[in-house]
Amino acid sequence: MRHLLLLLAAVLCWAGESAPAAAPAYQDVMIENAHARAVLSTFRGNLVRFELATSSRIALPAHLQALVQPVPEGWLPVLRSFQRYGAHNWLADHDAAAGGLETADTAPWQVTKPSPDKAVFTYEKAGRLRWTLTYQLDPQRPALGVDLSITNLSGSPVTLAPSVVPINGVHQDYGPGEAYYGCVFDHVGGAAGAITNHGMPGIGATAVDLPGSQANVDYLGVKSRFFAAWWSPRGIAPAPAAVET
Repeated sequence: MRHLLLLLAAVLCWAGESAPAAAPAYQDVMIENAHARAVLSTFRGNLVRFELATSSRIALPAHLQALVQPVPEGWLPVLRSFQRYGAHNWLADHDAAAGGLETADTAPWQVTKPSPDKAVFTYEKAGRLRWTLTYQLDPQRPALGVDLSITNLSGSPVTLAPSVVPINGVHQDYGPGEAYYGCVFDHVGGAAGAITNHGMPGIGATAVDLPGSQANVDYLGVKSRFFAAWWSPRGIAPAPAAVET
């Protein structure tokens, strides 16, 4: 009887513990046009994959034929994440001190698709900040435009300092040799300015900081041999624009 009571007490203690929270369920969102296809995620509007429209079979160099199986046909993936959710994300946790995103902000973002080649992702922390990521495929070429806006919902000023982190997963024929082409760059000074090559720091390292006081930065970004991503800062609006419903 004593053993039975001990067992019953253990069962009651276990039943009183709270069950672990279920992992968030994220959704892939695909947009495409005649030139390209992008697969996005409701995890922070993450870019999962970017593909080029092609009907011809690609021919890989000999040193890659044994490494890439099967060789893709049709749509050619030129940007794909090594991790299911985590790579190709335009937002990091380092803004948490200013009321920005934190590691715990893992809830799926809301998404709408105004058209087959456009997707809008939003995430809001009540009374603090709202993030809006808009993806639009270029109708004339295989390129993806991304617009990031952050709205301050609080009554106090918030200072955010954007920075660029090197992109992972950009397709290269031979990584050890083509790493030479990778760099971080920015353009300062308008039409009379110039591009500065800052080199390529290690993966995960902050590449280029963009202080809020440096108003003459025109754009900054990262590139590999064949692909590049760059961002242009915009002015700060004194109040959110009216939204049509």
